[in-house]
Amino acid sequence: MRIPFETEGDENLLESGSRGGPRVLLYSHDTYGLGHFRRSLLLARAIARELPEVSILCATGSPRSHSFPLPPRFDYLKLPSITKDAEGRYRSRVLDLTLPELRALRSRILRSAALAFRPDLVLVDQAVLGTEGEFLPGLRALRRRSPGTRLVFGSRDVIDAPERVIADWGRPGPREALRDLYDAIFVYGSPEVFDFPAEYRLPPSVAGKVRFLGYLAPDPPPATREAARAALGLEGRRMVLVTVGGGGDGDLLVRSWLKALRGEADPGYDSIVVTGPLMSPRKRTAFREEAARARGVRLLEFSPNLPDLVAAADAVVSMAGYNAVCEAVWCRRPALFVPRRHPRLEQSLRAERFARLGLGRVLDPDGLSPRALRGAVERLLSGDVPRPRIALDFQGGERAAREVAGLLEGCRPRPSHAAVRG
Repeated sequence: MRIPFETEGDENLLESGSRGGPRVLLYSHDTYGLGHFRRSLLLARAIARELPEVSILCATGSPRSHSFPLPPRFDYLKLPSITKDAEGRYRSRVLDLTLPELRALRSRILRSAALAFRPDLVLVDQAVLGTEGEFLPGLRALRRRSPGTRLVFGSRDVIDAPERVIADWGRPGPREALRDLYDAIFVYGSPEVFDFPAEYRLPPSVAGKVRFLGYLAPDPPPATREAARAALGLEGRRMVLVTVGGGGDGDLLVRSWLKALRGEADPGYDSIVVTGPLMSPRKRTAFREEAARARGVRLLEFSPNLPDLVAAADAVVSMAGYNAVCEAVWCRRPALFVPRRHPRLEQSLRAERFARLGLGRVLDPDGLSPRALRGAVERLLSGDVPRPRIALDFQGGERAAREVAGLLEGCRPRPSHAAVRG
């Protein structure tokens, strides 16, 4: 479906107004969970340190973008929220709009914002063309009217199973965008864990743009273990942290953990369970009632400083989202990953690769039961922890900031790339 875009009246947007420091536009589609926006904040903080005069605008669909401490000279543009159903299909989270209506609305907002903000660099997170192709008109308009603007595609270490990504990126729109539209591709990971160009069979013209930057460390760094534990009042007791990201699909893990502790007078450790702000209120209420009947269990809806809880924990149980895995490994906490397998295999692949390198253990979600979960956690608490075979590189934020500074240095208009068809 081709969507017409009004152009009358915006031809002069790129020429009007004064310019100060560089401008960076981040795109974080955020259709599910909190990970994309949190990753954008990590990058924004690093860029702000590297470029003190930068202004950063983040276009995000996250329904909780207001809940996090924001970096200096950073603001966000809230897009109407999209979510996924149980089959992985996109739909409107709040508004009574069909998907084509919502896509058209978000696309027009993105295009207008990109032209009005006049960024020197655009960093697109995870979705090559934006969700359902929504950002392609804005990217094409920038390329046409501001050929000096650098366009960068950024990705976590694993997107999905290779066969799915290869098929998706083999379509004309993504294939031509990666080849002709983007100036660079940032990968926030390491080829020793997941060789992005090889796994996804990128052609040489695209693979040559890939820059492995390393993983993204928590920023700001978490409190020391002693300070974090004192703030939680743990008083010498061990603590297990159970976290399920945004919480939209974490109820099975939370339910299994609470059932594992049911009827236990004192398991010998406390638990902090973070349900995530996107878990349904009905499920959260039921879990809160169950947690109140268990010894030493605290149920939190949300924590803007989750790395502090990770630092305080004696064992971390999480799904295998990018941020959760990075935080557990960076804080050197014994970790058990219970990855989701639908609608993407991203978490399963990451958990398997990290476990193979001794960076955590994996519990197959198909074999998840209260007994199996508790047994796996108590093995970690007893000291039965795998030995890491690799020291992960966590300089991703600093390297991304330096790459951005290099791309911005001496930005000059240049010939437009080949037109990208959507």
